[in-house]
Amino acid sequence: MMSDAVEKAFAAIPGLISGGLTTITAGSPIHVQGFPSFVHKVCSLTSKYEEEQVVKRELTLVKQRLAQPNITQAQQADCLVRLLFAHVLGYDVSFGYISAVKLAQQGTLAYKRMGYLACTLFLHENHELVLLLINTIQKDINSSNIMDVCMALTATCSLVNTEMIPAILPFVQEKLKHQKEIIRKKAVLCLFKFHRMAPNSVQHIHPSFKEALCDKDPGVMWSALHIYHDLIKHSPSEYQDITQSLVSILQQVVSRKLPADYEYHHVPAPWLQIKLLQVLALLGKDQQKISRVIHPVLAEVLQRSESNQNITFGVVYECILTITSISPDTRLLEYAAKCTGKFLRSKANNLRYLGIKALTKVIQVAPQHALDHQMTVIECLEDPDHTIRAKTLELLYRMCNSVNVKVICDKLLEYMEKDTEKSIKGDIASKISKLTEKYTTNVQWCIEIVNRMVLLEDSLVPQSTVTSLIQLVKDASLRGEDSVLLFAVQTYWELLQRKDVPNKLIQIGAWILGEYSQLRVVDGFNIQDLLQVFQRLLVSSSTSCDSKRWLLTAVTKQVLHCENAKEYVTQLAQHLQNEDDADIKQRLRELQNLCQEPMTTFAQVRTECQKEQEEYDFSLSFLDNYVSEALEGGAKAYCPLHLRNMKQKSQDTPQVSETSFFQGMNFLPYESPTASISSPVGDTSVKSGSSGGRDNRDGELRLKAVKKLWGHTGRLEQEDEVDQTLYEENISEKWMEDRKVSDKSQDLSQSSPPSLELAEKRRKQELASALFGGITRSEDIKNDFIENPVILPVGTNQTLLNTDNTER
Repeated sequence: MMSDAVEKAFAAIPGLISGGLTTITAGSPIHVQGFPSFVHKVCSLTSKYEEEQVVKRELTLVKQRLAQPNITQAQQADCLVRLLFAHVLGYDVSFGYISAVKLAQQGTLAYKRMGYLACTLFLHENHELVLLLINTIQKDINSSNIMDVCMALTATCSLVNTEMIPAILPFVQEKLKHQKEIIRKKAVLCLFKFHRMAPNSVQHIHPSFKEALCDKDPGVMWSALHIYHDLIKHSPSEYQDITQSLVSILQQVVSRKLPADYEYHHVPAPWLQIKLLQVLALLGKDQQKISRVIHPVLAEVLQRSESNQNITFGVVYECILTITSISPDTRLLEYAAKCTGKFLRSKANNLRYLGIKALTKVIQVAPQHALDHQMTVIECLEDPDHTIRAKTLELLYRMCNSVNVKVICDKLLEYMEKDTEKSIKGDIASKISKLTEKYTTNVQWCIEIVNRMVLLEDSLVPQSTVTSLIQLVKDASLRGEDSVLLFAVQTYWELLQRKDVPNKLIQIGAWILGEYSQLRVVDGFNIQDLLQVFQRLLVSSSTSCDSKRWLLTAVTKQVLHCENAKEYVTQLAQHLQNEDDADIKQRLRELQNLCQEPMTTFAQVRTECQKEQEEYDFSLSFLDNYVSEALEGGAKAYCPLHLRNMKQKSQDTPQVSETSFFQGMNFLPYESPTASISSPVGDTSVKSGSSGGRDNRDGELRLKAVKKLWGHTGRLEQEDEVDQTLYEENISEKWMEDRKVSDKSQDLSQSSPPSLELAEKRRKQELASALFGGITRSEDIKNDFIENPVILPVGTNQTLLNTDNTER
């Protein structure tokens, strides 16, 4: 099938050239004899070697034919078609470049088209042969033949470089006023290419861009819109005056004022709508006044995009991006969030992917709209498509706050364990690092998260995470949080004793144990054991040079606390004598010189360190006499902060006297009933004592099949009762304590299918409550500049009216 398609495509080239221009020129048509059989032969080969033999033999024949002095234009065109096919296959055909240039310069209309086509495919803008085409391009642009002008402008976009722009620009600028719209369109595209290559070269003709934007032909206007997109992207404040014009153009497009030729699947000019929305997003960013002009047309675009075509979803998606980019409007954002639900509810993975991206943009402006799609997000988080999972993790990262940060980081780590693609793991590691740096209220949690991440993928964790964690521990020590320091020392002491320790854990552990290892002395911690662990890591082949530098620094800090420091350092130097790194050698030499001092010096240093620690009286015992005298003089005793808060809360709450409240109440339990209840369920009679069989008297309770809930000690505990209040409170902490809640279905394998479905639904609800914690619906967007934006409900089919009450 592929060979037939290629054969037909190349065989049709000469026929298109000759047949398409028979009414324009009287020249003889191009006949490519044997070319279809050549294409069929090449496509039917089964090995690369056979293909090379056939193509090289054909190129040799073509080269000989082009070298003939009396070759005709038809023969040149025949050779160029063969060279084009060989060029597509990847063979060198540079010997035929000059023939393409000659055919573009001297050929008749049909052969000129072949020459220009070959030049645009063979040559690049900096090729030396392009200089030979400058005069030909200038002449063809000024030609009275529309075909010559079109060919020259098309070649200009592909072949002209920065140095040639001054020679071509005046001729192109004249064509902006040509009577044919196809010429004006190609001229605008040439100017767009010039602007991309050298913006300063077309700076003086910016008024011509505005004329092209207001052109009556939609194609010319569309081409000019690309230029304005680049201009506004660099300096949006300079082009705010065209906002109303762009809004008017978009309104006309949406109202189907363009010809039917611009419709695609009954959607009016969808790509033009997308480009206009992109430009409006640039103009309205951080501009409230401009956004007020844009809001109504955005609502109109969303309301009129009701079909289920893929291109319609593309327009809606771009409209949502524009809504989230400009100054926000509450009702318009709500409308965009509803449209996002259409993407998320779709069964097509591509649309769900776009829905997750759109929701990510929406929640950055209005986080409360994420609550409407909780269960959908959970389903996308467990989708088998890894691209949807990765984009959903991006959504969770964007909506993270101080309440759900623990759950989100735990979920990111869970997917980091499952995913096999290194790029996705690196992106997740970067996100976790940023979250731990942003939410650092719990240092112990940060330590655990970083350790888990490093143990998973040490190479993907950024170095900034190591320094940030060290700074967190250092700040905790300055605040006097000894429990954090003790936790860190204990954690990294256990980690460094493993066989294969990641390098970043070595670096963190070396610094923490080097600084705060004395905190473990009270628990039987031995400095000799710590130094032996450091030595084992230093001589390990898996330890990097950077980690060895951290370890040597830690060893230097601990030498003062070791009795046999000189022997230890000497032994360590023997193990590291073959080390090639100059920095490590320097650090080791300094350590050896330090150990040359007599042991009395070390003892003096240790004694001075202990004296410095003893000088600080953190109990403030020197104030005991002052406090005693103040108390004897009638001063109030110190009340801790938590007791003061409790006392203040009790004062704010109205209290009821316990004596008056409970006075006269009897707390003794009721006497046990004497009647025996033995009638079956559903019987209305009660047998009591010796009066069996008589009807129940008025005023007596029927207690048949009533569960006993209360006793003399209060409410009885029920085994099957679920404490919903406990479930709702601290849901995030509860989810973190039971990370394996997803395995509940395995424990319920013997249960009925409804029980399994209920357990799965309960698990998803619990996960959603934890992930979306801290997001409330009260987080409204402040918007004081939109009074009555044009917002239509989803699914309505109302007709929009302009200010003149005429139907658009």
